[in-house]
Amino acid sequence: MNLCMSGNRNLYPCGRVSRRRFLHQMGGGFAGVAMGALWAEAGELKNAFLDSPPKAKSVIFLFMCGGVSHIDTFDPKDNKWAGKFMDAVGFGDNLAEMKRPVIRCLRTFTPYGKSGIPVSDWFPNVGGVIDDIAVVRSMWCEESNHFPAVIETCTGHRGRQFDHPTFGSWVSYALGSANKNLPTFVNIGRPSSPVQLTGGYLGASVAATPFQPGETPIPNLYPPGGDNAAERERQMQTLMELNREFREQYAINSDIAARTKAYELAARMQLAAPQLVDLSKEPQHVLDFYGIGQKETEDFGRQLLLARRLAEQGVRFIQICHSGGRNSGWDAHGDINSHEPLCRATDKPIA
Repeated sequence: MNLCMSGNRNLYPCGRVSRRRFLHQMGGGFAGVAMGALWAEAGELKNAFLDSPPKAKSVIFLFMCGGVSHIDTFDPKDNKWAGKFMDAVGFGDNLAEMKRPVIRCLRTFTPYGKSGIPVSDWFPNVGGVIDDIAVVRSMWCEESNHFPAVIETCTGHRGRQFDHPTFGSWVSYALGSANKNLPTFVNIGRPSSPVQLTGGYLGASVAATPFQPGETPIPNLYPPGGDNAAERERQMQTLMELNREFREQYAINSDIAARTKAYELAARMQLAAPQLVDLSKEPQHVLDFYGIGQKETEDFGRQLLLARRLAEQGVRFIQICHSGGRNSGWDAHGDINSHEPLCRATDKPIA
């Protein structure tokens, strides 16, 4: 690919563009990833990035709603500035300058694994597998408040004038389904923003399919009792015919078409998903690994075990939103100790 960026010719002459700059120009990175997959499928990407076949087949994306404190978890700093006032920026529309004190970090950090990466005492189980984790400390965001920051994080764009797709919808659009009986993009838990679920301008057909946390991830999954197989088959044939007529009448409406497709998928899931969401037959040692059966880790452990099983069945993108809603549970300012119970709930299942 022959790319030229104005303004950086001395640093990156024509044809030599930094990877970060290219991905940013392509729309925050994930647009570039999606376009790369499409170009590769069309045979137009000549070994620019794909020197070897990709190993990953699915993504399990954990979104801690409100924001985990990096300096209390995986990015230790010393306390030489603790208590001192520094310049800060206001929140939301109030961007007035202000002075805020630097809060003292009370965590202790231990180097784990052969890599020696320091991990906080709030995440001892994650620390035990740190050699399998890449810790990236160079991430940053233009936004200073939660809702616009979620938009920038999930879409790569700051502006709200366009309805941009989110992570999972790009993956769905570019790669398609690997299992016709299950969704391509699944969300478990309550998100911080509806932007995290949208297909944006790619259409409703690549939006997230919501799974609920708890013992019943998919409501109304089982067919009503009393129906035999023959009766159920007649119902399905009638439904298919009604759907065909409905599509012809409302073909121009993409939202209605996507909803119809979703109901057809729900019908197929009645056959494929009951065993998938039933964790009762998992060996006890697997349940113990995820903390299922323990009060603090029960809920999140179930969600992550379900995510693993979805990935094993070919679901491309599984997004899990932890402690979402309103400003979200991980939103901590002066009282960072509110992180402690959230870390206990998530540490073992993540590991």
